[in-house]
Amino acid sequence: MAEGEFLGYRAVFKLRLRKPYRAPELDQQIVSRRTVAEVRNLLLLREHGVRVPVVLFADPLEGLVVMEKVEGVVLRD
Repeated sequence: MAEGEFLGYRAVFKLRLRKPYRAPELDQQIVSRRTVAEVRNLLLLREHGVRVPVVLFADPLEGLVVMEKVEGVVLRD
């Protein structure tokens, strides 16, 4: 995860890392499917009124999701 700016918005860049122990074809398929599933779930949650970050860009082949930066307490910490 990294923070920055994307198209004038404060953004978070999430890149799914490749796993060197997996076969490259399998890894590509897993990364792509998980990226698409994450974006799809964020969009569905937003449609149902849940406050989630807006997806600004997604590249399933690279495993990249760019979403708006939401200010507040990080729950992980």
